[in-house]
Amino acid sequence: MKQIKVNYHDEDINGMCGDYHFSGFKTAVCTKPENYKVTALTSFEGCREVLTNRLRAMFAETSQARDMGGIRTKDFTDVDRNRLRLLLGLKVAFGNRNKKLIEERKTTMDKQMQVGLKLLNHFEKRHRWGDTKLYKTDNDGQFMKDKVNRNNHICVYMVVSSKRWMKSPTTVSLHALLLRLGFSGFKIKFNTHEELMKALHIFTKINTTSRDNYHVSSTYEKWDILLGNLNMIYAGRSIENIYCSDSLSNQSDGFSEGIQYLCNGNSGDIITADRFQELCEKQGLKQESKISESFRSAGKLKRELKRLEKKRKKEHEANKSK
Repeated sequence: MKQIKVNYHDEDINGMCGDYHFSGFKTAVCTKPENYKVTALTSFEGCREVLTNRLRAMFAETSQARDMGGIRTKDFTDVDRNRLRLLLGLKVAFGNRNKKLIEERKTTMDKQMQVGLKLLNHFEKRHRWGDTKLYKTDNDGQFMKDKVNRNNHICVYMVVSSKRWMKSPTTVSLHALLLRLGFSGFKIKFNTHEELMKALHIFTKINTTSRDNYHVSSTYEKWDILLGNLNMIYAGRSIENIYCSDSLSNQSDGFSEGIQYLCNGNSGDIITADRFQELCEKQGLKQESKISESFRSAGKLKRELKRLEKKRKKEHEANKSK
């Protein structure tokens, strides 16, 4: 395939070159290729919950999306709802480093990317989804200037995945976690699902310095339950409803909603949490909701007020047209 060209904003380059790196790479949502060109619709972020919050704002099409920093587009039809499309920016080296060192780091990063890709493809094959594809963009070998005029060697990949990964903020969060595990030290080989579960267990025991260690250890036994039951867990809900913070019952804007919040019982999406809890208990896995009844009630009240406000506006518009 011909290499993809990325239309960068100055802020994109500064974001990828920035000092804050949660896992060694930063992620942005991008457009569908047109004449082998893509554009980042969001800024490049190092935290997967920030990424999910960008999608939350755009899918819900709220004033939050129009006002939120980091969103490049005001036309939310730019978001491809048939595929999850991401750009991954990785800082290989800062400054004019030795060429041999740069090539070694690029090779290492390619291998780390393949680890994440293998993990995604494993679950996709297991649940009969289309495979995630990984592409290099045309900036390979280039240096990018940051805001203080430093040279940074950046590699940028494009990732294209099934729309099932976009089903909810939780599935996007899990997608990002799996993709970056190679950068968190996951190297253990596996062929079967049972071998993968053992490998993840070992990873959480021996790789205790990884920032993703806790996120994996507290959730990995439940990944399969989520991915294998998307239609049941999210039945009867539009993507706008799933991503809208008004659906939450803990008076949150949804910023921290991800795979860890769901598996640890802290999700404010009560509909999802209750259905997920039922499935986990059927599998013999402990799962509880830590959201208090007062927050549950507050969430119901908030949704009812929102419904009444929409009804009032619709009636007002109907009266105006008479």
